[in-house]
Amino acid sequence: MKRVVSLIITFLIVSSFLSVSASAYVPEWIADKGYLYADRFFKNWSKEGIDDALEAHAYIEYKELYYHRDETDTIDWVLVRGCANMTPPVPSEVHSKFGRYYLVNGDLEYTFLGGIGIYDVKKDQFFDISNDPFWGTSLNYVDYREYDGFIEALESVDWSSEDVYFVRVGDLDIDNEVTILDATLLQRWLAELAYPPITTVGPEARADFDDDGDITVLDATAIQAYLLDN
Repeated sequence: MKRVVSLIITFLIVSSFLSVSASAYVPEWIADKGYLYADRFFKNWSKEGIDDALEAHAYIEYKELYYHRDETDTIDWVLVRGCANMTPPVPSEVHSKFGRYYLVNGDLEYTFLGGIGIYDVKKDQFFDISNDPFWGTSLNYVDYREYDGFIEALESVDWSSEDVYFVRVGDLDIDNEVTILDATLLQRWLAELAYPPITTVGPEARADFDDDGDITVLDATAIQAYLLDN
């Protein structure tokens, strides 16, 4: 079943960038934002294609959330939120783990699985960075670790305005911070004296601070060490 879903999603991802038109058309409500690379995202779309897609209730969105600059102060990649496909998003959950952070999207989208991607300026190509093992990765997937400063980019975005949940691994009490109280809660959980609140990213995932696949007192120690270093 997962393989069938993955194949369907792959087809939709690829097909979303295909069009009979050779010229770019950026929808007016997006062009008005002054984004630098929107014309690249919509390079295979025409006005007629956009109008037809909207009439078919397509979901079309594009935002440039963060511009990364290299050592010469030149933009080399952009964190984007985008979807351009005839198929609306499907209510679901896409969990993508980036270091000690999760991004959780409430819908399954088709240009980028979780709605978040990268535009590589030097390669002139958009890539999906969603790494949810349930849904698999697309043909245009790239590992976020190939992009210097990616975590800093995530931390700079106000995800509350993007319908995306931003979850910190180690934040067991869900106060949007990793503190000594989280290490204490983890110790109490291991001693069966307390249990962390339930969220879309379960406590088992949020508690594995050392990312070794197990929840032990070493995770509490790792949180304490992290707090000492920060």
